[in-house]
Amino acid sequence: MKRKFKKVIKLLIIIVLIIRIINCIYVYNFKYKEWKNKSIDVHILDVNKVEEDKIEYKVKFNKDTFLLDIKDTNKKYKAGDKLTIISSNYELKKYNNPYEFDYKLYLNSNKIVSKIYCIKILKEYKCNKLFLNCINYIRDNISSKLDGKLSNINSNMIKSLMYGEHKFLNKDIKQKFVNIGLGHMLCISGTHLICLISTFEKITSSKKKIFLNLMIITYFYFISLFNISLLRAIIMYLLSIINNKINFKIKYLLTLFFILILNPYYIFNIGIIFSFLSVLSIKLFNDTITSWLEIKIKMKSKVVKYIILNISLTLSAQILIIPFQLYYFQKLTLMSVFSNTFISFILNILMYSIFSLFILFFIPILSDLLILICDKLICLIIFQVNLLDNLNYLNITVPKPNFIVFICFYLTIIFYLYQKHIIIYFWNYRRKVRLYIKIIRIICVIVILFWYMYTMYFETYVIYFNVGQGNMALIHRYTKNIIVDIGSTQNIAGNIMNNFFKAKNINKIDMILITHMHSDHMNGIENLIKNNIKIKSVCYSIPYTKVDECNKLEKLLKDNKIGIIKLKENDNIKIYDINIDILAPPINYYIKDNDMLNANSTVYLITIINKNYLFLGDSTKNTEQYILKAYLNNDKNVEIKEKLKNIYVYQVAHHGSNTSSSESFVNELNIKNAIFSAQKSVYGHPSEKVIEIFNNLNCKLFLTEKNGAIVF
Repeated sequence: MKRKFKKVIKLLIIIVLIIRIINCIYVYNFKYKEWKNKSIDVHILDVNKVEEDKIEYKVKFNKDTFLLDIKDTNKKYKAGDKLTIISSNYELKKYNNPYEFDYKLYLNSNKIVSKIYCIKILKEYKCNKLFLNCINYIRDNISSKLDGKLSNINSNMIKSLMYGEHKFLNKDIKQKFVNIGLGHMLCISGTHLICLISTFEKITSSKKKIFLNLMIITYFYFISLFNISLLRAIIMYLLSIINNKINFKIKYLLTLFFILILNPYYIFNIGIIFSFLSVLSIKLFNDTITSWLEIKIKMKSKVVKYIILNISLTLSAQILIIPFQLYYFQKLTLMSVFSNTFISFILNILMYSIFSLFILFFIPILSDLLILICDKLICLIIFQVNLLDNLNYLNITVPKPNFIVFICFYLTIIFYLYQKHIIIYFWNYRRKVRLYIKIIRIICVIVILFWYMYTMYFETYVIYFNVGQGNMALIHRYTKNIIVDIGSTQNIAGNIMNNFFKAKNINKIDMILITHMHSDHMNGIENLIKNNIKIKSVCYSIPYTKVDECNKLEKLLKDNKIGIIKLKENDNIKIYDINIDILAPPINYYIKDNDMLNANSTVYLITIINKNYLFLGDSTKNTEQYILKAYLNNDKNVEIKEKLKNIYVYQVAHHGSNTSSSESFVNELNIKNAIFSAQKSVYGHPSEKVIEIFNNLNCKLFLTEKNGAIVF
């Protein structure tokens, strides 16, 4: 009977989870369609982000959670306030570029459906719910006390550590915490719950009064505005209270099930991933590491034991999250072991002081004393953080791992943990099994190392990114990087390239080749500079006339000490084994056309491993006729002619506009792959006539708007 009952329970759990997954997929993807200028009622849940020109709120609309952008920054709303607004909602667009940040998935993983834009506020109503008014009153009182007595940085630091309100936290301080491996301290977790309960028990002497503990936990959960990572810790704590005999595995799985029932998309939430994996990692490895350290360090003083405990907890918590840490941050923070040990003692005192303040904030003299203590401790911690950040040379930055690396890493861990169990199970073949396990672990390590070595030093690819209406291509050969155009009418090219560079651990560009001075071909350069990407040189031909874009670009490059190379026809550039030939504009004159700037685009013929890539920018039919006459119908430069007769990838000129791509020209090129980089809704590119011309060439056609980034 017990077995049957357990099977029924497991089946019910699976069915409930499947139903919830289907429901969430419907709500996040199909329930709502785009709307414009629609009147809706929303309830404010919390401030999500404050910027110079807008405030972003979490709101409830039609029983689902959305983000709401309001441009009026003078007036701030609180949890429970109701607004009637004229609003718009747009589909969150994906460009399907490699390593693109999936904003929609990010919102869904935080139980947010989409984003609403406020056009006009018609009516506003103050919160009339006693429960929410109490929460607002307490938070406002705590905030006003802290803001009135402390500096802005220290006040926001206490609020962040107290109940996770880090949206106002100083970005520089926050980044330094992350750099030295203390970022987890700024997020609410099980550590906060332990400190809260411990502080409460010391103040009230209520070690056996579970009811009072539950009250303070509930109070904390409400004040933190239902923080999901805190909820994970609370569920595990409640399960321990209900039945101390419940083993860790059951508590862990029940907590995971409950969290996923709330929102199955939490499986993609970085906070939830790190929270669950670090708890499991501590359970699996902490005792082993502690025992090993105690054997190696034979001193038995309390200080040494405290240090051993901190080192063991830090190391054990990190093990299972390593692949995810590399995936999300491309960084291993080896400094975290030292920084957690170095700062933990002061940080623990601070946490107890903060939670004492949280419990006793309504007592004037005592709360003032606690605020003063917290202030001095935070100053000391910030000093330590700055010191460690300046001495931090232990961070390892690597490319984002792929699925194979994940599999190999966790396979190695599984064989390490369960090697004895596997050998016992196959006891009759134990020698062979032991050998096979050893071989598999060695292979996994070799595969991981080989993948990283190949990605960092030997990979070759050419990528044509989807930047909407604009052009951007990257040529990567071993450690060399060349960009051909980097711009977009939506000004998204720089962000797309920065995301890709971060994922690939690329921090330098050998050369940027600009075809002509239009913003949709070069406005992403400024963004690269802001993100500290080292650019050696930028190349372009002297334009027909000095347009504003050219003047701004030259000033930007000179201010940042980036080399400028002025190109002319017949120039040849070699970077490693990448060969770049400049075919146009002509040396001594400009090609005449109604659109002189486009007609005199710099034309790049780039050869990599006997494959020819042709970039014409926004060249016109007159440019094409010039290339026909100068190279294809002329035997002066046989090598260039042969290359042009065998084009592997052709980026269609002027985004597929009918001002370019004459049949007489493209028919001569023997094109294997043609790429249209455009967005139909902006200028109507590509032209149907041009697409028909390329269809007749019997080559493969790619549209970035449809196919996303194209990789060769």
